[in-house]
Amino acid sequence: MHLLQLLLLATTVSINNSLSFYSALPKLSKIPSRPILVKYGGNAMTSPDLAVKFASDIRHLKSLGFKMIVVHGGGPMINGLLKELNVQSSFDEETGVRVSDEKVVDCAEKALSSVGKGLAASISKDGVMGVSISGRDASLLRCVAKDVRLGNVGEVKVRGYECVNSVRYEELFATA
Repeated sequence: MHLLQLLLLATTVSINNSLSFYSALPKLSKIPSRPILVKYGGNAMTSPDLAVKFASDIRHLKSLGFKMIVVHGGGPMINGLLKELNVQSSFDEETGVRVSDEKVVDCAEKALSSVGKGLAASISKDGVMGVSISGRDASLLRCVAKDVRLGNVGEVKVRGYECVNSVRYEELFATA
């Protein structure tokens, strides 16, 4: 079984709870030497039960020898903070992308930081260490604007590989 299929199956299992997540593991012929990039978002982020299950699954995979980097979204949390702080935002009709001025970017950064720290804390149990890394840390990510109508939205360029590699080589678990 291909690793991507395993991860897709894991996502389906976590959401549907119809199969054991771990029943798919024996089908993987070997543990990859390169880290697995896992996206955490959607329903799992808004359901406390699924969030706990996700963190548990990640800890278990780490104990089996998998190296992972988790990246996360946070749309619902960003929306909540924008509403709480009464910051107006809109979506571009043509692209469906949120138009992001400096206030929206600040709210997004705060919301995503909170998500990352919470995720790292929930994973940091049973001998697994988690750390949350922001895209601004060590200039890890850079945004190149594409369309002035969208404000601070553009193409993301990864620059600070050294930051992620230093965390990975220390056997910590990184979230970004």
